[in-house]
Amino acid sequence: AVARAKREICAKLSPQVTRVVQVPALVRAQIAGVRGRNLQEIQTQTHTVIVLPKAGRDESPFEVLDVSITGDHSSVIAAAQLIEAIVDKRTTKRAVRITDVPRELHALLVGQDGATLQALEHAHAGVQISIPGPLDADAAIGVVGERDVVQAAVAEIRATAHALLQSSRTVTVTVPKRQHQFIIGPGGQTLREIVRSTGCSVNVPPPRSPSDQVTVRGADAALMQALSLVKLHASSVAVETVNPSTIHTYARPMLYVRRALQYFHDRNRFRRIESEHGVELRVPSVAQAAAAQTPEQVLIEVQGRDARAVTAAKDAVCALFAAFPPFHFNGIDVEPHLHSLLTGDGGTVARLQAARSIYTLFPKDTAARDILVVYEGFNPDIDRVAPEAREDAVRALLRKTLEEFRQAISNDDSYATVNVDVPVSLQRSLNSAQSQAALFTAANISGRVVLRFGAAPDDSAEAESTRVRRRDDSQLSENEVQVKGLTDDVQKIVAELNLRVAKAADYERLHSFRDQVAVPQQMLARIIGRGGENIRRIRSERDVTIDVVDGTNGASALVKLQGTQQDVAAVAAELYEFIERLADQTAETISVQADIHRALIGSGGRYVKRLEEKYAVRIAFPSSRRDDDDSSPLAADQIRIRGGRKGVDDAKVELLELAAYEVEHNHTVRFSVPAAALPHIVGKAGVRISEIKDESDTRIDLGDPSEGNVEVTVIGTRK
Repeated sequence: AVARAKREICAKLSPQVTRVVQVPALVRAQIAGVRGRNLQEIQTQTHTVIVLPKAGRDESPFEVLDVSITGDHSSVIAAAQLIEAIVDKRTTKRAVRITDVPRELHALLVGQDGATLQALEHAHAGVQISIPGPLDADAAIGVVGERDVVQAAVAEIRATAHALLQSSRTVTVTVPKRQHQFIIGPGGQTLREIVRSTGCSVNVPPPRSPSDQVTVRGADAALMQALSLVKLHASSVAVETVNPSTIHTYARPMLYVRRALQYFHDRNRFRRIESEHGVELRVPSVAQAAAAQTPEQVLIEVQGRDARAVTAAKDAVCALFAAFPPFHFNGIDVEPHLHSLLTGDGGTVARLQAARSIYTLFPKDTAARDILVVYEGFNPDIDRVAPEAREDAVRALLRKTLEEFRQAISNDDSYATVNVDVPVSLQRSLNSAQSQAALFTAANISGRVVLRFGAAPDDSAEAESTRVRRRDDSQLSENEVQVKGLTDDVQKIVAELNLRVAKAADYERLHSFRDQVAVPQQMLARIIGRGGENIRRIRSERDVTIDVVDGTNGASALVKLQGTQQDVAAVAAELYEFIERLADQTAETISVQADIHRALIGSGGRYVKRLEEKYAVRIAFPSSRRDDDDSSPLAADQIRIRGGRKGVDDAKVELLELAAYEVEHNHTVRFSVPAAALPHIVGKAGVRISEIKDESDTRIDLGDPSEGNVEVTVIGTRK
């Protein structure tokens, strides 16, 4: 008890330190335990915070894990010893992560075709050494094997790294940033092949870095070969870039680029250039262009083996943008359900494309509104206009086209708009894609319908001049929902909404009965339950709204209920019964030596939970922090039992009997043996020590060797 109290005080007053214990990944499950119970017990016992790395998707059992332990100095040491004991029990192997070897030496430690790495592993039998590749995120070298062999291998790795640092040199070359990708290759394949074949390290700056310096390190004999390969791959592909935002002078260059890219993608104009010139174009997608904020985000790259073909393709891309200046594009904002008015057979769009050489792009996203119109440049009427007046003529033609779109939408009578009175509370339950899909299914509609909610903010932030509105559009009040679509579908949705409004009103009327229960303030926490579990259970069993109002100045709290008369009466009766049971509650504190509390609690609280369920009581230990009232804190050797009088008495008897048994079987003896005798005590694969444990019915823990001796701890009965 004294030792435990001392450790708790030290944990609160001592400075916090962090220590990293390295273990093989194959013992991860044993350290964590079932649902993390082992790890939680170690943290509770030592008053530390332990971070065990999460398992990777392709994690090897021989990878090295860094287990971080934070707490006061003595607690961290105790936690580390417990973790080491788990590792000892599971495996004789040890794992070490080397983080002090510069990354630029990793490739040299691997060597040409892995020769250096193979020599290191061969010199230390049974050791596995993992050295990160040039693009791996983890920069630590992992070593796994038997304890003594691992230490020797780590020492030789560091010595070899130091020797390589002295015998190698670095060379830096300038490579244009856009050509770095060819040094790295697909998935880093090219870079790894350069490193493998030469044994040199190659450092390529990350894409976000503005640096264009590539650094190569290695022995003189291989350095020139590595440099030659870097330059060869960097220049193997010619690259040119096009900035479409600079081709025309326009007040809103990013808007122009987005519109032009959308049109060129839709008409496959970039694919034609690739096919004609035998190059590859890296063009931002429509989505990438829509999200772009700066011209650098919409650059177009032209790549190819033939530099002349790349230059010709770049000129073709520039010519394509030059042929479609900003005034060739315009847009209109039309609600999605109205798009079909323009796209029907022989409709407005098809007629205008043939007569005026105007191409119309509808968004592929069914929820998007913007329609793009593009003048494609083959209109005889425009061609006859003088060049200096051609821009105005094109603009006028596009405006005329958009006006005809507006007229076609406004004059159509196959679509309807109806406003329905819907309470704000019901609107909230409908204002999601999933809820609306369920509504449409219930209404059995076949077309597209749009809902606007008066309780939701209007999304019409765009300029009014581009928004197409029909004659039947109107402003919404907070309690209205606007339904737009084909007339038949709108009528079905309106009928379904009215039905739901009527059901909601009936529900509100039936669930309007109210009552309240006075609860003594000291019982309120027990009524609510841990984390509100009692309230949640009642709500799930009974369709009742429950609000709790705390009492002031010692007055009783009020639990307010609302629902049907039957449900409210049932809940009130349950609360009164609970209050009556709590009035019979008592609490008793017993003294039990602190060092056996953990055994009484059991793994994951198994034993104490069994007692609580058996006798309908609550049992609190000093470290459990489970008391939820204003009781005084427990001393280190105290246990509090709370519940009905009979349950408390019975739980107390059983708990004291269990404590007596643990005292009898928790006798501890510590002694030292020569470290040389340890293999004879443990036996092959731990067989001998297991036999001793089974025959004597004890638990035996072996410490780490120190000054030629090993401390042995034996726990069991005094006999």
